Amino acid sequence: MSEERVESVKHALRQLVVDPRASATVDRSEATVRRGEAAVEDVREAARFADADGFAELERAVGAAERHGRPDVVARGNTVLDAVDAYRAAASDHFRHGHEGLMSSEPVLPEETT
Repeated sequence: MSEERVESVKHALRQLVVDPRASATVDRSEATVRRGEAAVEDVREAARFADADGFAELERAVGAAERHGRPDVVARGNTVLDAVDAYRAAASDHFRHGHEGLMSSEPVLPEETT
């Protein structure tokens, strides 16, 4: 049985003895993580997710999953957040002064980096 499946079974068993509101919180967290996963796969989804403040929501979802003992959801959410951080770093580096532009081999001018 996969580690993710084991965690899902543990989660289901815990839900039999815990407050149903906690289950709803974890379900919302998992849904947010799924939307984040879709966002890193498709640029249009990423734009919609970002416009809806999805990355901040994802950070909150990871925290909620951690508080409710869902390491599988935490790991998936952190994978998405790590990918977003890597994309942001790459974009930031790409548009620094002296880097070659996207459409030509001409360097990016200082006034184009602000």
